[in-house]
Amino acid sequence: MCSTWVKFSDVVAGASALGFGLSGAIVALYALYAGADLDSTSSVQRSFKDWVWLRLIFVAFHIAMEFVRGMSQRDIAGLWAHTTAFISGFAYVMYFLPPMGDGTLLSAERPYVVACAYDSSGFSSSAPECVRLFSSMYEYQVSYVQRQAFLFFSTVIGWTVFNVAVLHRKVPATGAVLLAGSEVSAVCCNRQGRPGGGDGLASNMESKEVILWCEVLGTLAWRPAPGTEDAERKLVARCLNQDPSQSAGGLLDLPAEGEAQSNNVQGKDLLAWRENIFLPVLFKQRGSFIQFVLYDLDPVKKPIAFASITLSQALRSKGEQRMKLQPLEGAKGSWPKAASGCLPWRLSPQIVVKFRYIEPQKALEIKDTAKYRLQFMEEEIKKAEEQLDGLRKQKTILDDQGEAGQS
Repeated sequence: MCSTWVKFSDVVAGASALGFGLSGAIVALYALYAGADLDSTSSVQRSFKDWVWLRLIFVAFHIAMEFVRGMSQRDIAGLWAHTTAFISGFAYVMYFLPPMGDGTLLSAERPYVVACAYDSSGFSSSAPECVRLFSSMYEYQVSYVQRQAFLFFSTVIGWTVFNVAVLHRKVPATGAVLLAGSEVSAVCCNRQGRPGGGDGLASNMESKEVILWCEVLGTLAWRPAPGTEDAERKLVARCLNQDPSQSAGGLLDLPAEGEAQSNNVQGKDLLAWRENIFLPVLFKQRGSFIQFVLYDLDPVKKPIAFASITLSQALRSKGEQRMKLQPLEGAKGSWPKAASGCLPWRLSPQIVVKFRYIEPQKALEIKDTAKYRLQFMEEEIKKAEEQLDGLRKQKTILDDQGEAGQS
């Protein structure tokens, strides 16, 4: 919840926040153990105090590394979420005062709750109960500690409600993002008023533009026809609303909803091909297909093979995705033999692609960053060339002076 205070559109979740909460709880238990000096009260003569302080040092290093990470990556929302999770774990122990063991090793279930170090003559019966953090110098009454912990939790929940209901009341509830191909949103709406009806939940990402990052890593089991090794090829990525694998012609005449293409590459370099294609598509849970069409550009542009995959499968894929290349009429190279099945021990020609998803705004940021870095490198190269020219001129002058001195 606390991460929404810094950046409302992002929510930090997962094992990292839970881990920091557990670290806070462990630190609180260690503080209570050391403050009550439980080594002297245990039934077994064993010293845990040094081990406790060593464990606290590890936790301190962990927190320091988290602050370095948050500052270096400018992840203020994540840093704030982890910090509040740590404090929440500490406050949880202070409020609920969980039992420490089953009473066999220590004298009681909560041996860290001790009588306050006050003058007993000031009380009618006995001194109130207190807890000590790390040492007897930091002693607090149990009621005071629990009241402060309750105030902390109440403040967090109250401010979160105020942040959502007042400060960000204009934020639409249908906001959603894609995470590993799956839609993540706060609210899902029922399918109402849609043709065909149907049960289930609608998608808040439906028909929203996303950027599909296609990292082409080469082809497998294909060689260009003899004499065409230097001929240039090009790969075109298309988004279709029909399955091209069900058509022998690959539905090349069907208008694409989105299209992007690679740079030209020679046929002999296809095996070690490295190319990034950014394809803008409209997200659909069903009915969207990504098609890759390989073109031969010599002597004229002509499609020679294609591969396809569903958009949902591409977004959910992890690592490299191998797709079978289907030959088109007039294709040259390894396709006729591999497709005919006369060589069953050979692999079918394939194209290897790694898919990623990025938001349109993130794509613009990447583009601007790349542009800035290119400009910076151009300036550095220009400065280096100017320095090199200056050194050459100095060398020429020194050589001329040396020749003049000899003469």
